[in-house]
Parts: sequence; C-alpha cells; structure tokens
Amino acid sequence: MGGGRGATFTIDGVSKVSTADFTDLNWEGFEEGDTHVVFEDVLPVNGEIVVTIKNENGSDNNGFFSGFQVGVYPPPSGGAVFIIR
Repeated sequence: MGGGRGATFTIDGVSKVSTADFTDLNWEGFEEGDTHVVFEDVLPVNGEIVVTIKNENGSDNNGFFSGFQVGVYPPPSGGAVFIIR
C-alpha cells in the first residue's frame, strides 16, 4: 500500500482496503479503495455495526482513518451504507 497510512476495514466478514496512496500529483476528488471504502447493505446486530480495523502492516485496531459516515436506505430495505474515510 502507499503513503504509509493504508488500512483494511472488515464488517460482517467482508474486508475492504483503502491504500491512502496520495502520490498522484493530479489527484482530484475521492476514489474508492484509495481515499475511502464503502460497505453497502450493512445491517446492525443488536443495534451495533462492528468494524475491525488493521493497518497496512496487519496490526489490529490500529488503522488510519478520518471518519465514518452512515446513510440509511429508505424502506423497505432498511440497510445502511457505511463509508470510511
């Protein structure tokens, strides 16, 4: 991964990686897998959404991120979109 700040995020057994590779001098905007990851149709269990974080070296619960964003789909699906930046 690049930049020394990448991380792997896992929700419900699904893992996604954000490389945090900001070496492209023409970088503009957000790019999934680089600047953020998106989990769709996330359903809370007992009112919680549990996220496991590993940094690019594999250390547990030690990843770099700037925030979480949760959006809820309108009924009837009831799922959530979970964005980690």
